[in-house]
Amino acid sequence: PLSCLTVGLLLATVSSLQLPASGTGSWLAALCFSLGAVALWLGFSVINQQQLARLPASATGLWTALMLVGAGGAALCLMPWLYALGLFRLPTLGAAWSQAWPLYAWSLGIAVMSTVVGAWAWNAATRRLPMVLSGQLIALESLFASLLGLGFHQRWPTPMEAVGLAAVLVGVVMAVRILLAQAKPATTHQTLGETQP
Repeated sequence: PLSCLTVGLLLATVSSLQLPASGTGSWLAALCFSLGAVALWLGFSVINQQQLARLPASATGLWTALMLVGAGGAALCLMPWLYALGLFRLPTLGAAWSQAWPLYAWSLGIAVMSTVVGAWAWNAATRRLPMVLSGQLIALESLFASLLGLGFHQRWPTPMEAVGLAAVLVGVVMAVRILLAQAKPATTHQTLGETQP
């Protein structure tokens, strides 16, 4: 499964190198940000699963709420620096509330669904899945992000991108099947052991 995922991500990346870019510097910056994001996600997954293992099952919702409060607090602390860097320029770029309220409404809906509902669902899944499997499922994020990006660009994937995305999906499906196959005999063995006198 890891080989399929790696090959799939490499194929999708190599294919993107053929597309027009804004410059070498921006490509290198994007690569650094991408690697940083992967490292942060993996670190978050490990820490999150360790902490959830220490909490009672009824505390999943509270843990999710604490995560969101922490993320919101961090965002508020960053706002002065972002404002000083001139990153809040949407109104001056023609995206004032009167012109771009549908964009802001969609953004709010996506934020609620991906952050609130997504964080709760991730925590609920993390509590029930082994770390190896939840780590594999993170790879699906790159698949869905690629499909969303293709939708925004209104184009079909190139043959190499399609093969790469398919390899990512196959890798995740293989990982799920392997881990479920390993979990079944253990469950059956425990059940048989419990029924014997």
